[in-house]
Amino acid sequence: MKLRIERISGKGKTRIRLSGTFRSEHVDEVKAEIVRGGPRVALDLEEVGLIGVEGVRFLNRCEADGISRCCTVRLTSGSGCSGNKVVKRAHE
Repeated sequence: MKLRIERISGKGKTRIRLSGTFRSEHVDEVKAEIVRGGPRVALDLEEVGLIGVEGVRFLNRCEADGISRCCTVRLTSGSGCSGNKVVKRAHE
């Protein structure tokens, strides 16, 4: 499955909505969207179903850098998908 990236801007804020599977090859593209989004950016991970290890590391760095998320995620071991994590979401 591919990753779909959608940027939604309004009222001085930008939300970057990710949908699909977030793998290492997508990290640079998501980084570029964050930079384009400006200083008040949030990641919307509600429609992300699977995250590769590099994607998890990237999201951890984003959180450490103060980038907010529009939903909370809980990472669990994937079943039969080596090196991937299943994302279970809970709305804030």
